[in-house]
Amino acid sequence: PMASRREKKPASGAPILKNAPINLEALRTKAQSDFFSIIEGIGTKVVLAIDPSLVRVLDLVCDVSEMQKHGAEKILITKNEPLLVEGKQILYITRPDLAAMRTIAEQIKYNDNNGFQKNYWIYFVPRRMLLCEQYLSEEGVLDDNVTLGEFHLDLVALDPDLISLEMGAEYYRALTLS
Repeated sequence: PMASRREKKPASGAPILKNAPINLEALRTKAQSDFFSIIEGIGTKVVLAIDPSLVRVLDLVCDVSEMQKHGAEKILITKNEPLLVEGKQILYITRPDLAAMRTIAEQIKYNDNNGFQKNYWIYFVPRRMLLCEQYLSEEGVLDDNVTLGEFHLDLVALDPDLISLEMGAEYYRALTLS
């Protein structure tokens, strides 16, 4: 019998999906296309600030070099501290979580209070939540320089036979609180 050869995983850590029972490669390709469209829609020299809980998930979709090819000049993990970058186009990829909204609001206010003019895009994964929008509005950061959107990263292939539903605990918490 002939020994089967396993294909080597890409540098990003994303699984090989060619031999999956269903076409999971199409899921990844759609997620990449949507993600790159978001970045390219902003322009060039985009500072990409990623929610720490989404780093591994995005790594399964595309790698840093691909993000850079599509306009992400600098890629950072969102932290609870001022976002000190030269770029004027800031793209947040975040879960719809109030703690994340506090961090983002504080970063926007810090830049505004210190005279740093920037444009912000806040993309929620996988969905926007009214509670987050209300919080940003109450904090006074929703203005002409802030655009809100959604990155529908619902299903992510972890292996050829395993997918992850990326709804996040916040979504289920919000459903049970209403």
